[in-house]
Amino acid sequence: MGLVISFILLLLQPQLMVTVIDARSLNPVPYTIVLSSQFNGITNEQGELSLPDNIDSLIFRCLGYEQYTIAFAELEFERGRAIIKLKAKTFELNAVEVTAKRITKIPLGYFTKRSRASHGSSGGGQMALFIPPDKRGNLIGLPVGSVSFYIRKWSSLRKFRVRLYSVNPESGEPGEDLLPEAVYAQPQKGDEWVSVRLRQYGITYPENGVFAGIEFLPNTEEHNDADGKMKTLNFGVNFEDVNNGRTWSFIFKTQKWEQCLPLHKDQRVGNAMIKLELFKEKK
Repeated sequence: MGLVISFILLLLQPQLMVTVIDARSLNPVPYTIVLSSQFNGITNEQGELSLPDNIDSLIFRCLGYEQYTIAFAELEFERGRAIIKLKAKTFELNAVEVTAKRITKIPLGYFTKRSRASHGSSGGGQMALFIPPDKRGNLIGLPVGSVSFYIRKWSSLRKFRVRLYSVNPESGEPGEDLLPEAVYAQPQKGDEWVSVRLRQYGITYPENGVFAGIEFLPNTEEHNDADGKMKTLNFGVNFEDVNNGRTWSFIFKTQKWEQCLPLHKDQRVGNAMIKLELFKEKK
């Protein structure tokens, strides 16, 4: 009888949930990364995430906001829900202007050939392409105008978050965020280039190269194949250069970057189809 009562009480306990909001506007902050030593999670579009009850502390991260850490015991739950307020980072746009009436767009990355293969990941993961430095130095300091991603038709056409990184000088992996705020995009039909304008942020091409990529967001709707498997958002893959390790994958579970390299000698690993465009004034 005691076991039955304990089970009923367990069922009656409210599900613990956290809602992340902007400290100033009080609007939800979607797709916030929530980390602890026991689990990793990501909030939905309403800034909500269910929590286990056996965690010690939580770290909240979202592009454009200051990181926030709190002990689980310090969370104030009301009807099973705690509110977390994140402070937006302040930033100043660089004074980069293209004043000429005509400009030349300089495309960088992999975009000239298509393949039936694909790169993909689940919610919280990332995929980024390393665009190496300009050896002659002619591109350093040019404004970044846009970034484009080739998304496959048979993948889930859900929204994703654009990421742009400097290069970590020690490890060669993606380093600091170059975008000052969250930028989202979404394919409409698949087998298409999804372009995102970045010129307004005043970002210039770094001396050591740059990483351009996307962050895969959780499914807000069910996107399943006929066999019940969840569809993922997928890049097209370019095979101009193989096994060169320019495409990197961020593993959400381990919170680490890994190069996409062959696992055996006969494997051919291409690169994610990502195009970065720089703007140069026409003389």
